[in-house]
Amino acid sequence: MYHCEAENIFGQNKKSFKVLVYQPAEITIFSSNQTLLAGNTIELDCEAVGNPIPVLSIIHRGEVLASTADLEAPAMEIDRQYRVKNNFYKSLQLYSFFAVRTSPFEIRFSLRQPKATLLDKGKYLCMAQNAIGFDERLARLDIMVAPYVQMDKLKTVEQTVRLLEGLPMFLFCPIEGTPKPTIGWYRNGNRLKSTVSTLFLPAVQLRDAGTYVCFGENAVGKTELQFEVDVLVPPSIINSVLYGESYLSADQPDQEEISLLAGDNVTLDCSSLGHPVPAVHWMMVDYLDERQNVLLPTRDPFVELYNISNTVTYSCFVNNTAGSAQKLFHLVVQAAPRWKSGPEYEYEQRVSLHHSLDLTCETNGSPEASVSWLKDGQQLSKHDEGFFFGVNGQTLRLLAAKLTDAGTYQCEASNALGQIGREFHVTIDVPVSWSPWGAWSACSATCGTGTQFRSRICLLVNGSPAHGERFNCVGENVEIKPCELLPCPVNGGWGKWSSWSNCTLACVTEYSGVRSVRHRSRACDSPAPALGGKMCIGEEYEEEPCHVKYCPVDGGWTRWSNWTVCSGSCGVGHSIRLRSCSNPVPRHGGRPCDGAEHEVKTCKLQECRVDGGWSEWTEWTPCTKPCGEEVTTRRRFCNNPAPKAGGSRCVGENFERARCLTKKCRNDALVRTGNTKKLYTPYLSYESNNPTGRARSNEIDSAEYEDPDSGHQDQDVTVVRNYQYAEAPPMEYVDVSAPDRMSITVKLLNSVRLTDDTAGFSLNFGNPTIAVPAPSTCAEGYVYNALHGGCSDVDECADTRVCAEVGQYCINTVGSFECDCIPGYRPLTSQTERYDGSIVQDMQCVDINECREKTHECSHFCTNVPGSYECYCPDRYLLGKDGKTCTIKRKRNEPVRVMPRCREGYQWEDGQCQDVDECALQADECGEAFACINTRGGYLCVPTDCPPEYELDSEGEMCTLNCTHGPSLCAEGATVGQTVSHTIITLDRFLAKQPLAVVSIPAVQHSAGMEFDTRFAFRGRRYGQIFALETMRKTSGAVRVYANYNLQRGKLYKLNLVAKSLRRRRLEFVHLFVIHVYWIE
Repeated sequence: MYHCEAENIFGQNKKSFKVLVYQPAEITIFSSNQTLLAGNTIELDCEAVGNPIPVLSIIHRGEVLASTADLEAPAMEIDRQYRVKNNFYKSLQLYSFFAVRTSPFEIRFSLRQPKATLLDKGKYLCMAQNAIGFDERLARLDIMVAPYVQMDKLKTVEQTVRLLEGLPMFLFCPIEGTPKPTIGWYRNGNRLKSTVSTLFLPAVQLRDAGTYVCFGENAVGKTELQFEVDVLVPPSIINSVLYGESYLSADQPDQEEISLLAGDNVTLDCSSLGHPVPAVHWMMVDYLDERQNVLLPTRDPFVELYNISNTVTYSCFVNNTAGSAQKLFHLVVQAAPRWKSGPEYEYEQRVSLHHSLDLTCETNGSPEASVSWLKDGQQLSKHDEGFFFGVNGQTLRLLAAKLTDAGTYQCEASNALGQIGREFHVTIDVPVSWSPWGAWSACSATCGTGTQFRSRICLLVNGSPAHGERFNCVGENVEIKPCELLPCPVNGGWGKWSSWSNCTLACVTEYSGVRSVRHRSRACDSPAPALGGKMCIGEEYEEEPCHVKYCPVDGGWTRWSNWTVCSGSCGVGHSIRLRSCSNPVPRHGGRPCDGAEHEVKTCKLQECRVDGGWSEWTEWTPCTKPCGEEVTTRRRFCNNPAPKAGGSRCVGENFERARCLTKKCRNDALVRTGNTKKLYTPYLSYESNNPTGRARSNEIDSAEYEDPDSGHQDQDVTVVRNYQYAEAPPMEYVDVSAPDRMSITVKLLNSVRLTDDTAGFSLNFGNPTIAVPAPSTCAEGYVYNALHGGCSDVDECADTRVCAEVGQYCINTVGSFECDCIPGYRPLTSQTERYDGSIVQDMQCVDINECREKTHECSHFCTNVPGSYECYCPDRYLLGKDGKTCTIKRKRNEPVRVMPRCREGYQWEDGQCQDVDECALQADECGEAFACINTRGGYLCVPTDCPPEYELDSEGEMCTLNCTHGPSLCAEGATVGQTVSHTIITLDRFLAKQPLAVVSIPAVQHSAGMEFDTRFAFRGRRYGQIFALETMRKTSGAVRVYANYNLQRGKLYKLNLVAKSLRRRRLEFVHLFVIHVYWIE
């Protein structure tokens, strides 16, 4: 409102103006984009300003949910909430709307939804408009829904699905959510690869049964849907399955004939497979009157019958909800032949000439009797003219009786249990005239061209048959004419073989079982089958192996051998382990192995015994006497090294004595004794006229051993001195030309512990040139030689303990020695660290395997021995004088025969090329980790080594793994132990009714005295159509392995069998059996 005022002297005036400002609608606030969980509250607020007050509308999916147009905005009170009615079609969504006027020109419009659903998802538009203009804002609302099961899409509420084995299975998982959930499947707790809503299995097997869980998961949550799948397997009788009849049913029962003697007992086995477990029904069948059939009360698959007296048939019928199967057991009681009941036997038989006559010898008995016929004592055969033999020869028909057919006929029926016979006397009646021709017989052929015949008989005039040879009618009694029916079917015939194709492989891997083959084919067109004729019999496709070279085989290391025993029994030694490049041996141009053939490591069993060693000599003690003879000494100590670990003490003296070179004293010098109170005794001296001699003296200085202080004694040492000298009376000296000797006896009687000290006395009176010199110190490897007065070399090889290891010999050198290997051994050097830290080289000798390295000179076969090798020969060969060459045995003057050359893997023997058994001769190159299987012309290597985590047992029969140290050690779930064993089965001939092998759990588990429930099964069904298992009756710890006639020659089969042993429903042992089966071609 604007006011204008005017004023002068005359007065004043006043005028007012009202000004209205119009503003276009403008949205100032609108909720931003939101993401809510289903069930949460939706809150949208939209504020706008304008003059006049704008009308606000909220639009969702093109429809106006609510608008403030129905409100009188100018009349609205500020800050008061007004409820706005929503449109009718949205009323089910529980929307509520409120409008508030916040200022004279501002209004807020609010939307509330207490429970958000997917219908609320989308874009929301807030539109503000007035007479001046309009504005709009957009917000997006996303609703997230946790995964849920769409129950309305489930085909059935029942979550258990039952299917017949072999039918397809569809499991539908209708789980939805926002965002779209990720779908996954579990079977029996194991995750499956399928990630779609529908799980499809084209043909369910029994192993597919179990609990299936479908889950859907998104950022909001997770839900699951569970199905129980039960696979129904129609019954199949085990024995029939073993022999190839796995698809028998009750409409086509299996049949088995069992021959018995009267009074025998028999057990009928009707064990069956199926799921659910089939019910067993036994019935004794009467084929003549089914009302006489007897249903047995037992439901056990085994029926024991005793004292069988008559031939009878038993039916075994097994059924479950999936189907049924039947097997018939025909128990045939063997009996001697006996005549069938029928027309009374007549000895006399008559027949008109040119008529037929039947002679019958029908019998009962089992096995069925064979019947032979004789006429007048002569054997009749099927090729005799005029006779026809019925089924099994029990009926003999005379086709057109001749006069010569008259006579005595005998029939003899016999089987293994007895024999019976009959005689017939046949008389021929002769007619006079022919009777009218009979009707034509049926055509002899069922298709194409055949013959028909008709016959007549010779009659007497009165119409009766004529008798006697003179009454023979003229002409033939039988007339034959051709007949033709529809064309016969044409059976197919093979055309010529096509040319051989190229070989499939240019080279083959040795011992792999893979062969290079070529093939050819032929067509059934010579002629082609027509008019319902049979197809050709035989194969239209043929393969044969190609003789191609072996592919290069690179060498491979065997497993490391065990470490050898430590080379030193004490101190630091070394241990060696070896491996050889024989797994496989490089051949056919393959590369050799890369790496070392041996490894050496240091080892230490205990501290070594160390013998004591002398230290260096000390300096000589000084000479102190002014005259006379004096002794100087020096010492050494046994500490270089000191004796240790029971080592011996040092050998030799620990001190040395020598005379000092001083001037001679007066002759009245005396020798002291150990007792200072005793008077000195004079010494003896003389002079010689020998120009080489000089004065000699028996003077001995005992200062080295005297006690400087006679009153001082050590507490633990007692020295008793008692020196005795031999004295001589005055004597006259007679000079001689050669130096003379005088001897004196000195006795030292002491009771003192001298520890390492030694005492030595060398008293020599005479020429100093023959005095014993002081010993000298020699270097290691030398010893002092008193004869030569110097050090001489020590022959260490004289000690048998030097170079005493296998394959070594000793070589003496100056001051030392060397060890080398004898021929046939190879040196292996290693470094060993001594106790003092020094490094020494050590050497061991390892046997050379000349046979494996092919360095031998044998003409045929080689076997390795320690340090060498030996040659041996095949049968019928002799080893030559050189010990290497094999020659064939020949008698004297027998000409040399050049034997044909056999291909590789064969040798000439008994006039033909026969296979060489490389495995028995140990001529294979399979290595330690493989087993050898002999084949025609070669051999196969199959792995039999233990897995890395297993250990070979003490008997070397199976691999064992201890599972008691932790639940994660054994992947199969065993809680006590797992074993792996390998079995090799080679077949020269094969019978399907005989088991290939009996597989049993280890004997130690049998002897433990515990009750185990052991279940055997194949791991995988690769050869399920060939091999089968049969549980032994008296134990669950063993099964028999069978094969049917689908087993092929020359093919290596690897079977993986698992046995799980449970005790008190706890899986304790898992035994894995790897069985290799090979049927030699």
